[in-house]
Amino acid sequence: NGDGTQGSGNYTHISAPACLSNVTSVGATDKSYNIANYGNRNNMTLLMAPGSSIQSLRYNQETCLSACSCSPGSELMTCSGTSMAAPHVAGVYALLYQYLKAENNSVLTNKQLKETLNATGTQIIDSKTNLTYSFIDVYKAILELGFVPEVNNTPIINLNSPINNETDY
Repeated sequence: NGDGTQGSGNYTHISAPACLSNVTSVGATDKSYNIANYGNRNNMTLLMAPGSSIQSLRYNQETCLSACSCSPGSELMTCSGTSMAAPHVAGVYALLYQYLKAENNSVLTNKQLKETLNATGTQIIDSKTNLTYSFIDVYKAILELGFVPEVNNTPIINLNSPINNETDY
């Protein structure tokens, strides 16, 4: 379908929403870091994330999305697509944003977050385009940001529940 979504790889252009300014374009891989043949893989794609055979909750046990496989009566579906990869990157952005804010009240811009994830990701060379992409690595990104106390080269991260169920966005 030409826009880098399920069904065709996109080597020459990128469509909305990935082409918009201040948006991070994402491609999909399988668990072996193979770039998915159905998604974006061009010089406009910034990051790669898991997007093939991702288990997700079904919103309705009676229906199954067209790009997914579902078992009757199951609450889960298995889907593949850049629409499965993009939430991984969004989750990492949110985690890094909240972590930095909690650790030292700092905030990174979208550009700084992209640059950090690109610099710390596992490098994947695409044999079809000869381009190199970064597969997101949240652990390396946190270490790169330098705010993690360590003991014997192992980071110490404390996860706390919000006090009084309050959240600070």
